[in-house]
Formats: sequence, structure tokens, C-alpha cells
Amino acid sequence: MADYLTDLFGLQGKVAALTGAGGFLISEMSRGLSKAGVRVALLDKNREAVEKVRQEIESEIFVSEPLGNETIVDIKFGKDIIKVIADADFPGVRRDKIWIGFDSTKLHLFHKETGELLFHASDNALIQISPSGQK
Repeated sequence: MADYLTDLFGLQGKVAALTGAGGFLISEMSRGLSKAGVRVALLDKNREAVEKVRQEIESEIFVSEPLGNETIVDIKFGKDIIKVIADADFPGVRRDKIWIGFDSTKLHLFHKETGELLFHASDNALIQISPSGQK
């Protein structure tokens, strides 16, 4: 029954364009839709406000591994795992819900299977992160 309802009413893979996404109400709606698997287009006159919303993604800590002067944190985002280097005193533990933001001046992306560098911070490229399995 659950699969039937998910197929019938699920939002996974749908697309939504939200105007006024830099404001409080619509930004919260965009976060909720994103968690449900919707690809969200954020539209607003205030580019700065939209950028802030775009960079914030709710996720969950999968593993937190203290290593002396830093902590390696595996963050579960949808079906994917993102590895992050955090400060040594990072307080998060498994299953904690967290919001992450990406500083594009320090971001490096690699291909999952080949290890090929896809993006380096000095490339000044626009980054878009979509739910797992979507491009």
C-alpha cells in the first residue's frame, strides 16, 4: 500500500518554480519540497536572499570520526554521502539533522567512480546540487 501511495502522490522527480523564494515562507516551502525529492527553481528579485536559501540543505550525519585536529563527517544527503572536514570540536553525532551550506571558494567535486576532478574552487563555476539520481 505504501508503494502505491508513494507512486500516486510522491513528489520525487517533480519540478517546482517558487517565486519570492528569498522570503521566509517560500524559502521554507522550498526546503520542504527539496526534502521530498522535488527539483526546486528559486526565483526572487533579491539575488542575495535566494543564494542563501540555495546554499542551505538539510541533511543528516551518517558518521562522525574525530581525528585529533579535525573531524571527518559523512553527511547523508538523500541517498548520497558527502564527506566534510570539520573542526576538531565538531559536536554532531550520528542521525543528527543538520543544515549545511557550501562555500564555493573552498569546494572541490570529484567523480564518484573515476575520481576525476569535476570542479575546483578556482574554476568560478556555478554549482547546482540536485536530489540523488537527478541532473
